[in-house]
Amino acid sequence: MPHHAERATKICPVCGRPFQWRKKWKDVWDEVRYCSERCRRRRSQPPAQQAPQPPAQSDAVREQDPPKGKAARRGDLP
Repeated sequence: MPHHAERATKICPVCGRPFQWRKKWKDVWDEVRYCSERCRRRRSQPPAQQAPQPPAQSDAVREQDPPKGKAARRGDLP
């Protein structure tokens, strides 16, 4: 079994990811709430401003996009 499998774990309230105990947190583990500085800085932002996700494109939409690059400029398209 890996040595890190038995470490204490918490869930970050900002990103929802689990994070494990680290040696630098040994004296303040009870006070640690966020997995990273990035999450600590984003703790007060409304969820709409946290990591906006670009809309996912389906394969059908990608096929309709005009081609880009040299082939499109030269007119080598079928």
